[in-house]
Amino acid sequence: MFVSYPPLSRRGMALILSVLTLLVLGLLAAGFVTTSMVELSIATNEMESRRALQLAKGGLAAAYQWMTDLPDPPCQGGGSTQPTPTSHDVSGIGRYDAWIDFDSQNSCLDSSSVWRYVLRSVGTTPAAVASEVHVGVTASRNTFAGYSWWWQTSDQGIWWTDWDRVDGRVHANDADVYLADDPIHQANGAYFGQKVTLAGECLFQLTGDGNPSPNIPEGYATFVAGYETGVPPCGFPPDLGPTLSASGLTLRGETTIVLQADGTLRVTNAYAGFVDSVLPLPPSGVISVQHASLINRGNLRIQGTLRGRATIVAAGAVRIVGDLLYHDVSSPMPPVQSAYMLGLIAQNDILITNVVQGAADGDRCIYGFLLSSVGSALKVDSLAARGYEGVLVVHGGIAGNSLAPTLRTSQGQIVGGFGTDVTYDQRGLMTPPPYYPVVDCGDQQRWNIAKVDSSWTEVFPAIDGGGNGGGERD
Repeated sequence: MFVSYPPLSRRGMALILSVLTLLVLGLLAAGFVTTSMVELSIATNEMESRRALQLAKGGLAAAYQWMTDLPDPPCQGGGSTQPTPTSHDVSGIGRYDAWIDFDSQNSCLDSSSVWRYVLRSVGTTPAAVASEVHVGVTASRNTFAGYSWWWQTSDQGIWWTDWDRVDGRVHANDADVYLADDPIHQANGAYFGQKVTLAGECLFQLTGDGNPSPNIPEGYATFVAGYETGVPPCGFPPDLGPTLSASGLTLRGETTIVLQADGTLRVTNAYAGFVDSVLPLPPSGVISVQHASLINRGNLRIQGTLRGRATIVAAGAVRIVGDLLYHDVSSPMPPVQSAYMLGLIAQNDILITNVVQGAADGDRCIYGFLLSSVGSALKVDSLAARGYEGVLVVHGGIAGNSLAPTLRTSQGQIVGGFGTDVTYDQRGLMTPPPYYPVVDCGDQQRWNIAKVDSSWTEVFPAIDGGGNGGGERD
């Protein structure tokens, strides 16, 4: 049976349309509310994650400061420790927990070793949002390889003139430091590329009449990083026994060493029966030349090209008879990217000696860190009898008990010796040559710490509030 219904009235149609419109609007409103709640949750999570990240970074800074405040770098091999305080609650924000991981290769045996660590910190907010940060750091004690020039005393006032350019830290325990700036000696003065520290009130201008004056007006020298007087004096190691006895190659008596680009040494030493004999560079990198007798002293003659990392120490004097270079650096470029490094240490003077007696060799290029315990670390052999040779180009650092002049002048003219051009090898601060002596400057920081890498991981909670697990971001 067919049933018919009367047609809807206009009022009925309007009612149905109204209901449908309300339904659609309700669905749209519900969608907007849901979207808003999700966006609010995401914004809240993002804010919480940022708080957690800042907390973690605060813990990292606290761990970094704790390490730098230690008198010496911790050299424990492997394992980890927690700094004090190990954690810290920040009222209403959250907390951090920090700790330090030690590299398993760290050793307490070598005073100039480089130690490696990873500093880690986790920040947590009350909403259980966590963020972890870490930074890799290296540490090294301050050694004399941290200086461009360092000296304990000087036999006479040292005049720093236009011919002297020093790019690196300079320190003097002595009071005789003269800066020449008069018509006799040049017009612009010396150039110091990094900070100059002096144990006394010892910067003097050398005026036109040859008398020192304590006033240092602009123009008498260029101090790029300034200078400071009255700093604590730095102790100097009078005994090189620890370095002389370090495990490595030991030679006795008068010795000649030619460094070879293939990583070997050509050695002449009568006591050991070596005549231009080829020897390997020892694994420790330490070569010591000791006294054989009261007559056969532990003096060294050296030149050549180094392929490796080495410290060569002599109980007597060292004579540099030719260039000292690194195999992977093209002379005369500074060896900032070199894999190799030389420390050259003498109990007495380190002398620049002619290859052929009486002949002028011209410029001399020396890569390495030079240290003399009781003498001068850069002294020109027979300076009074020499004509002008050229420039001593040094890429490294110079530290000595005394500081000797390398140049002779007369009435405004250079008449003998060498000018000096010293470029500091920045690697000396953190990666000194093996077994290089440690410097002790009173209450100053005894070691350096440097960041080598850093990153962080943020862990977000799930959007539904079901705990951590929303993913990681590096």
